[in-house]
Amino acid sequence: MTVDRRVFLAALGAAGAGALAQRVAFAQPAGKPIVIGSTLALTGPLAATAMVHKLTGEIYVEDLNKRGGLLGRPVQWLLKDDQSKPDIARTLYEQLITSDKVDLLLGPYATGNILSAMGVAQRHEKMLVHHTFGIPKLAKYDRQFSSWSFGPTPEISTPNLVLDAMASTPHMPKTVAIVT
Repeated sequence: MTVDRRVFLAALGAAGAGALAQRVAFAQPAGKPIVIGSTLALTGPLAATAMVHKLTGEIYVEDLNKRGGLLGRPVQWLLKDDQSKPDIARTLYEQLITSDKVDLLLGPYATGNILSAMGVAQRHEKMLVHHTFGIPKLAKYDRQFSSWSFGPTPEISTPNLVLDAMASTPHMPKTVAIVT
C-alpha cells in the first residue's frame, strides 16, 4: 500500500498536535501564583457548613493546579476566618485587598457576610464571585456574581417561592420540613 505524502504529513501533524495537547494539558503551572482571597466562617455558629465549603475549595484548588493552574500559573487560596461575623468579614476583605493584594476575591459563606464583603468589593471596584447568597434582591453591586442561585432565576429566591406557595393554599400547613 502506498501512502500519499499529504496523508502522511496530515497524520504526522495530527499525532504531533495530539502529543503537544497532552503535554500542555498536564503541564505544571509556573510563574507567580494567582492568589484568590476569601473568608469563611471557620469558627462560630456557621462553622459546620462553612467547613464543607473549605474542604471543597481545597480540593478544587489542588485539582486545578494538577491540571496546569489558571492561565498556566499556580493558584493559591488565601483563606481567613470571619468567625461567622459580618463585621469581621468586612475587615478581612479590606485586608485581602489592601494588605494581601490578592488577585481575585471569592465571597464568604452566609448572606450577612456576603453583603459585608460586597460593600468592600464595591468600594475598591473589585469583582466578587460568591455562593450561598439567599436573598439576591439585596445585591446592589453590578460586579458581584453569584455562582449559583437558590431560585428559578437569580432575582428570585427559593425561600420566597416556598413561603408564597404556602400562603396561597386554602389550608396553611401546621409544620414544614426543609431538607437541604
